[in-house]
Amino acid sequence: LRKSVPNIMEGFKLFKKDCPNAKLLLHTHWSEGWDIPRLIKEKNLNNDDILTTYFCSACSQYEIRSFTGQEQTCPFCGTEKSLNTTNVSSGVNEEQLNEIYNIMDVYCHPFTSGGMEIPIFEAKMAELITLVTNYSCGEDSSTLESCSLPLDWAEYREPGTQFIKASTYASSIAKQLKKVWKMDNTKRLEIGKKAREWTIKNYSTESVGKKLELILDSMPDIDYDFEWDENKSADLSDFLDDGKRIAVVMPQSAVDVIYINSLMSNLKELYDDYDIYVFTKPEFFDFIEDHPSVHKVITY
Repeated sequence: LRKSVPNIMEGFKLFKKDCPNAKLLLHTHWSEGWDIPRLIKEKNLNNDDILTTYFCSACSQYEIRSFTGQEQTCPFCGTEKSLNTTNVSSGVNEEQLNEIYNIMDVYCHPFTSGGMEIPIFEAKMAELITLVTNYSCGEDSSTLESCSLPLDWAEYREPGTQFIKASTYASSIAKQLKKVWKMDNTKRLEIGKKAREWTIKNYSTESVGKKLELILDSMPDIDYDFEWDENKSADLSDFLDDGKRIAVVMPQSAVDVIYINSLMSNLKELYDDYDIYVFTKPEFFDFIEDHPSVHKVITY
């Protein structure tokens, strides 16, 4: 749902005015999230111009064509109801995915938000020019150095969380698609090659691993020399400091412990002279112990 399918279809519609032979490949599951057939009708698009990836769960072959429904008969092995649009439970392997990226002339990734949008980097590894919404992680992957073209967006707020989301302008999608389409083929290939080199330099296992090594090696030595007797019941006062205290008890689950992070700053603001102690299970410590408003995390 973070992928802005309505926006890319509207942008594609505008682009079709300049490039009538263009095809849009939506490598996604057509029965999850967006009602794509409905969007095709709403946008007055030709169904033959919107392609998808079908995958057979019986023989693991795939084909790319326009959407004709789910549970189709496989043209490769003849198995009935085994052919569906690719999805997280039944989809192409790495080699097939590489082939699919290489079918494309350009990769377009408008999204509402995201921490690390893996397909952007997969596309760069396939030496494609990528069009990326210039928000959130897109700010890193839509730069000139990364060989992307940024997509402009308008802010909106997610109900409930008030989280800032991006709605990518269809006009920006069409503009950047046209820019790549008009680009000299040699230049496009050159930019794609640089995109791959940039990705390897910044996001390969070796590159990320080296950064983590430097972080770990620069950490100060800490003395963890203490003994713990699991059979001995500890006195709670051993873990508490002097002064006023508030106990926040959240034994489980991981999701709940993550959620209460959003409350700690407000709680500390209301009771500034109190130390906040969070009681939870040890496996959930990592989710909250680094919060600046939390004084200590103690085993529940």
